[in-house]
Amino acid sequence: MNAGQLDRKVTLETLTTTRDSFGQPIETWTELADVWAKKIDRVASEVTSGGQVVEVVRTEWIIRHRSDFDSRYRIKTSDSTIQELITNKNFNATSTTKILDGSFPSPNSNWILHSSTINGGSATITGLGSLTSTGNNWSVSQNVIDIGVRSYKVTFTAKRLTGTGAMYGGIGYNNIFNQVVTGEFVTYTFFQNNVVTEGNGIRVAFGGVLATGEETANTFEIKDVVVQELGENWTVYTDNDGGVEFNSQGVKITNGAANGQAKISQSSVFESGKSYKFTYTIVEYNGGDIGLTGQSAAMSRDVGTHVEYIVGGATSDFILGKANTNTDVTVTDISLKKIGTYYYVTGVQEIGRKVGLKITTEKRDRE
Repeated sequence: MNAGQLDRKVTLETLTTTRDSFGQPIETWTELADVWAKKIDRVASEVTSGGQVVEVVRTEWIIRHRSDFDSRYRIKTSDSTIQELITNKNFNATSTTKILDGSFPSPNSNWILHSSTINGGSATITGLGSLTSTGNNWSVSQNVIDIGVRSYKVTFTAKRLTGTGAMYGGIGYNNIFNQVVTGEFVTYTFFQNNVVTEGNGIRVAFGGVLATGEETANTFEIKDVVVQELGENWTVYTDNDGGVEFNSQGVKITNGAANGQAKISQSSVFESGKSYKFTYTIVEYNGGDIGLTGQSAAMSRDVGTHVEYIVGGATSDFILGKANTNTDVTVTDISLKKIGTYYYVTGVQEIGRKVGLKITTEKRDRE
């Protein structure tokens, strides 16, 4: 056997079967060894399976002799590797922070102050009233960099210094965070779907309840503010009355009565005719329909995790959502994996006196 003909590295895998607590079989493929091999493609043939005619591709492999290899094995090649094709499948905050000096260094050149002070590592702020009424109530605020009609995650650490009233936080004129904080530093998070992109509406602000009469002023210490965009790597479409909101649960897709076009997408994902495993979790369903535009997958409306097997269609883009009315669905854990190709052993023949093995295989798609 000419060793120079063994021109590609493959992985030999062996099948073991165990039983679960209910006595059901569990099959597990385990890697046995990486070996050099020669691949010989044979003519495909057609067989009948389940009442349908299917194509079977037979391939022969030549490897060095092994005494531990038989028909219980399969061969994995480099193109069998299964990779996740979706980026940011949970719609998490992956960006760097969209503000400057979130740790409140001194001197300060980025925070706008009203009845507040920078301490060099934190800021002391005073409750001046609702953030929804006037920017004068924003004890500390700062423009969010490159703000848009997007969803944001705001994280900060704070504690109460004096008073008993709630602390406020939000982007623009919003009390999204409205909570009585403790006397010890705690890290808090709030999510906001921003719709204002001009004026004071582009600023993240903090403050609190305004004390009245004989009440002690509500003051707080705040530090480590981070503002991140949610849903990065996703392109959003909201034609007609469609809406897309990234939040702590995933992505919420809504369409009103005007046949909305709420969709999110990632480009150049599918290959036409290739097989894929599509996994997703429905977190909340309140009506309407959801699906992949341009693909054959019919998505479930039931809350829970679901798996669909699909074939790439007319578009290469992954587009979640479709034209529909009165839709309200929240989805997360989006996963798309191209189904890999494995070669399952149907016969093994010795070459010479334990010089090599000729392995006959059938090519099959598997996840």
